[in-house]
Amino acid sequence: MSHQPPTPITLEEVSTVRFNLGGRSEYRVVDVDPLIDSLIARVKAGEPVDDLVARPRFRLSTRYDSSYRCREVDAFVKSLKGRPVARP
Repeated sequence: MSHQPPTPITLEEVSTVRFNLGGRSEYRVVDVDPLIDSLIARVKAGEPVDDLVARPRFRLSTRYDSSYRCREVDAFVKSLKGRPVARP
């Protein structure tokens, strides 16, 4: 059985990601958005993102915070782990 290498992470993949808004005890938007911005900058530069997605930390929202659904953010971050970045 041949093993297919993981597909490279593209700028389009990280720059067009959208998450549904969550409620209380979901990830705060103010924590997730900077991670996405950092990912975009790294991918634009053709740099690896492994350190950014290895163990991201997000605070949970209160009723006063805007938030994204944890499962969606976690699934996206997990999908990037171990993948190379496409060359710019």
